[in-house]
Amino acid sequence: MLYEKIIPLLKSKKKERFENDISISNLLQEIEDSKDSFLNETNFQLQLSVHDFEDSYMIRFKPQPNAQPKIEYETGHWDRNTNLPNQKYFLNHFGNQISEEATFLEEHFSFLISISNPDAIISQERNSYFESIYVKVADRLKKHLNRNDHLFRIESDKFLISSLQIDSETKAEWFAECIRMLFDFPFTYEEREFHLNVNIGYTKFDLKSGSDMNALGILKEALHRSCLIGPNSLFYYDQNAIITTYEKAKIEIDLRKVLNRNELEIHFQPIIDLKENRFFSMETLVRWNHPEKGKLLPGSFISIAESSSFIKTIGEWMIWETFQYYENSILRSENISLSLNISPKQLGDKNIFPLLKEASDYYKIEPNNIILEIVEDSFDFRKSQISKVITSLKDYGFKFAIDDFGKGYSSLGRLIHLPIDYIKLDKMFLFNYFQTSTRAVITSMVNLVQAMGKSIIVEGVENETQHNLLKELNCDFGQGYYYSHPMEIELAEKLIQNKAIPAT
Repeated sequence: MLYEKIIPLLKSKKKERFENDISISNLLQEIEDSKDSFLNETNFQLQLSVHDFEDSYMIRFKPQPNAQPKIEYETGHWDRNTNLPNQKYFLNHFGNQISEEATFLEEHFSFLISISNPDAIISQERNSYFESIYVKVADRLKKHLNRNDHLFRIESDKFLISSLQIDSETKAEWFAECIRMLFDFPFTYEEREFHLNVNIGYTKFDLKSGSDMNALGILKEALHRSCLIGPNSLFYYDQNAIITTYEKAKIEIDLRKVLNRNELEIHFQPIIDLKENRFFSMETLVRWNHPEKGKLLPGSFISIAESSSFIKTIGEWMIWETFQYYENSILRSENISLSLNISPKQLGDKNIFPLLKEASDYYKIEPNNIILEIVEDSFDFRKSQISKVITSLKDYGFKFAIDDFGKGYSSLGRLIHLPIDYIKLDKMFLFNYFQTSTRAVITSMVNLVQAMGKSIIVEGVENETQHNLLKELNCDFGQGYYYSHPMEIELAEKLIQNKAIPAT
């Protein structure tokens, strides 16, 4: 019977599982030919539409008045306006579905996306206006999906994407950034143009453990943290590194003792001159030898230091410690500069210029051998004061680099007016370049930055293909694991003594 063919189709939603190997086109034709008998048999009015969803198909049914829906179980799991599976489907079915599709995988990434409109007038619009907007959002997201991605409408203003193709945190970050960029372009409705804000929380899930209810809860927590950062922000919820409130308080207390206990140490990561094939600079990175937790990377404590303003104390220690080392080091004798990260709070402190001047004078270091790495967000923190500080330091001879350019919102136009010497392109540019549609844009951007008289340092170089690409694009400098991981000072000195340019 026709009814017996359609029900398995709805439940499996897979072409290869159609009963009797019947194709979807033949099935539709059979439905058309047997519409009357089908209606009598099922007490359903049939809407002759099939919706393609990542190699899955959905046939929509609408119950006749006073009829008892026989497949309410299935139809209640789909959003009628966007034709997307909803939260109920995600919670009840998706775990089993994804386990069947990904028998060869152990984990996958999911992204929870929240949409908002900053325009206050929108709140006065009718409900149909909102719904039309969300339909347009769904359509735009669908076009961005890969073959093995799944899209859900979890709530009216929230969508969820689960991807089986993403196999690393770096690719997940790039995917989330691509989603965010989809909202850089306006939406239109009834000849009106408007922009939407978007927040994205994402994480990695083990396919062999945990429930979908827990998964949704974790994603909502990730989204909440994204919203705390601000509109159009991303947050990756690392389930193996999430710090509890107690742990955070404990780390903050321990941070106050690191200097007295001499628990901080400096590591170096080289920056390579791609044109002269030599060491150009060493970026200084802090490590914490915690008495209980062992060696901690900055991601475990820097954000806590920033929130407690202890970042200024750590920053001051870094300046004096690195300048003292540099005075008689092999770096100085080999004309290798020193790159030092300066946080927005530290740069906005009124004592930063006197501090850097005093330290460089005391150790007789030429300021042009010091590169101060700052993030673009620094200019949003006490803007006028920051600009004056940078100008004063630049006039004194210090060099400046914009770090992580291209991560989040970045403005090439802003660079024209800033006294910046180097632009450090975020690692996402390397992944982005291999997307054919953006190659010309990136090539033009590299040429434009160099035309401004600024040098380019590309971060995150991880393999020979990327290294060769930088040389092809005529980039100035490269940095990343392909050349060297961050290392202790003694190992860095041996590398320089042996003139062993890594991987070149």
